Amino acid sequence: MSQSLTTVPVVPADVHRIRPPRRLRRTLAVGFALVLAASALVALVRSQLEHPVPLASLPVGACFTEHGTDLRTVLPASCTDPHHGEVAGQVAIGPEQDPYHDPELAAATACSPAFTAYVPDYWALPPWIGYISVPPADQDLTHRPLATCYLAAHNGPVTTSQRTPGAPLTDAQRGYLDAVDRYDEVSSLAVDERTSAGPDALHDWTVQMAAAEQQLTEGLGRLTPPPGAEREFGRVLDAHRDAAARWQIAAGLDRDLLRTVAAARDADHAAMDPDGAVRHALGLSTMMRPRGWSL
Repeated sequence: MSQSLTTVPVVPADVHRIRPPRRLRRTLAVGFALVLAASALVALVRSQLEHPVPLASLPVGACFTEHGTDLRTVLPASCTDPHHGEVAGQVAIGPEQDPYHDPELAAATACSPAFTAYVPDYWALPPWIGYISVPPADQDLTHRPLATCYLAAHNGPVTTSQRTPGAPLTDAQRGYLDAVDRYDEVSSLAVDERTSAGPDALHDWTVQMAAAEQQLTEGLGRLTPPPGAEREFGRVLDAHRDAAARWQIAAGLDRDLLRTVAAARDADHAAMDPDGAVRHALGLSTMMRPRGWSL
């Protein structure tokens, strides 16, 4: 007996029956347009990040990577991507800072408040992050004397912002950090006697340290010791008064300079442990530590 094969006809699907509702079609169209727009925006941002721009054009908080050896031209970068610098300030240099006589010093002086505002506690920065102040170009000194202040990663790129987050500082915290801020910045420029630093560099640094120590002791002398750390506060002040006197002597010496500098640094280091106790009493989690080159 033969068995016939029956072919089941294939009925074309009714495209109208399976077509999405009009509202859904509109939603899909809008979503597709948004995806295209977002892709175009990402491409635009990426293209902008890949092109060099003037460092002075970047806003505060912007991150960047190096572009050759010219510090004034950089490649913008996201702060979550590898980068070498982060802008802490774009600061106008006033005539009182004498940018024509010493542009580098004028830029450093103008940038100091910007760095303090960006990172209130100097010792919150990792040891491989430093301050860089870029003076205006010669052609900009007259019409646009703008200094760029940025945080530089010295040991390779980083992938996080260095700006200090969190709650505002208390008046007591702010007072203490303001008193020690200039000293913190200058002391991190310690010169190593094992390097080829010349007498001029040593002399300039000792003059800065003498001035910073004097400013520090005057600032601390106006403060009230935090409860529970009165003894340690007194030790900090006594140690820095001792260091200030030694730095004044070192700044006036032409010989045996390194030995005097080393003694001044020893006096400074004597303040570090009690300084940690004072900061702890103030609710600060940071502490001073040797930075830069060590003696």
